[in-house]
Amino acid sequence: MFGLVPMGTHFTVRPAAHPLGFVEAASHRAEFARAYNQYLTVAGEGDETGLVLRPLFVTSLLLDLLLSEEEPDRAQTAILTSASSKTAYGLAHLLRERTVQTIGLTSAGRLAWVESLELYDAVLAYHDLHDLRRQRGTVLVDFAGDRAIVRKVHEQLGETLTRSLLVGFTHAQAESDQAPLPGPTPEFFFAPDEIARRGRELEQRYAAAWERFAPIARRTMHIKRVTDGDQLVLLYQSLLEGRADPAAGYVVSLDPARRKS
Repeated sequence: MFGLVPMGTHFTVRPAAHPLGFVEAASHRAEFARAYNQYLTVAGEGDETGLVLRPLFVTSLLLDLLLSEEEPDRAQTAILTSASSKTAYGLAHLLRERTVQTIGLTSAGRLAWVESLELYDAVLAYHDLHDLRRQRGTVLVDFAGDRAIVRKVHEQLGETLTRSLLVGFTHAQAESDQAPLPGPTPEFFFAPDEIARRGRELEQRYAAAWERFAPIARRTMHIKRVTDGDQLVLLYQSLLEGRADPAAGYVVSLDPARRKS
């Protein structure tokens, strides 16, 4: 079973039939987006790469579909922050398939690794944002959630920036400011709303898109297993502090019988 399953020994649901699995139909879950209540059937343990990347790549695909609806002259170049994140480089792959120029922004420490992915046309460190060239038809897709970075990009590109999408918060500790930005007003992208809007179209497009991306995912990411509660805490802390290995996908499996008393 694949979905938003809590980490626990039991999972109580009121299942309703769905062609690919089931939907949680309990009344207390009714207010949540359908994406948070849908569970898919998988055979055996399933593909661990897909296990890690499936929800992330769905967001990548949704963003690509959204940007593909833009007029061609409004989305010729895409700037992606937090370029080492898996959702970002999944999107970079999809954009390059459509010959959209991609520019990845990342920390200085991850610059070489992001370049090694060979999924971006150019990669810049955050301290080199002054090197961004003004090109008409540029969109910003922000996965970092760092308002200071967003502001610098808006100020650097000005009227050549046609759209600004806020997607993620990999820089969770970054301070934010609410002062108006030059250029387009940033839009918050909420994947569950897009999933509902796309419906069956997404399911059909996902299978084909994943088949093309899966070899890249397996080349760029290695699986690390975590089976101990203390290891899980350390991993969680490293994620919060930005120290986790971007080349790793983590699969956590805790045995209740091994829990400390």
